[in-house]
Amino acid sequence: AKAKYKTYVLKEGKLKKVMEDKQVQEVISWEDRRNSMKGVCKQCHGVQQVENFYVQFDNLVVTYNEKFAKPTQMLYKMAHKDGLVHGSTFHTELGWHWWELWHHEGRRARHGAAMGGPDYTHWHGMYDVAHNFYYKFLPELMHLAAEHNMTEKYKKEVDKILSRPEHAWYKEGFGAETMKAIKAEQAERYKQ
Repeated sequence: AKAKYKTYVLKEGKLKKVMEDKQVQEVISWEDRRNSMKGVCKQCHGVQQVENFYVQFDNLVVTYNEKFAKPTQMLYKMAHKDGLVHGSTFHTELGWHWWELWHHEGRRARHGAAMGGPDYTHWHGMYDVAHNFYYKFLPELMHLAAEHNMTEKYKKEVDKILSRPEHAWYKEGFGAETMKAIKAEQAERYKQ
């Protein structure tokens, strides 16, 4: 297969952009690329450590995608279609919140997980994603829905998302049994 790509050449002392054809030798699947990377990891790390890393990484990506990215993207596209937002992503507060969830905070969480950085995965990533989703994106969406007399339509969609098990804590808080388990784990961990 052939592919076009931009490159720059020096002509008469100036860089000029030119398009060139490139012959693609082989398209390597993501599975083959991952296995190749695992081979690099195993040069220094044990097999189980490498396998566990990828399980954790994949789980973080799935959690981010299913809990936050896909629902937020669906709601944002719906808002755009219904005229609640206009123009590019950066023309509205809701668009900025979506961008933050997807690109800024979400990318930081995924990259933190990929690089084994728990602070970036959690505090600078998923914590910020969750805070933005629950306390910025959803309230702004419902504010816009109210301004456009579409509260019921959007409340139905948001309630459907928030009724999923991964969002239960937000609507219900933690029950007495869960709090007891959390306190017992903290007492054990911190010897208190």
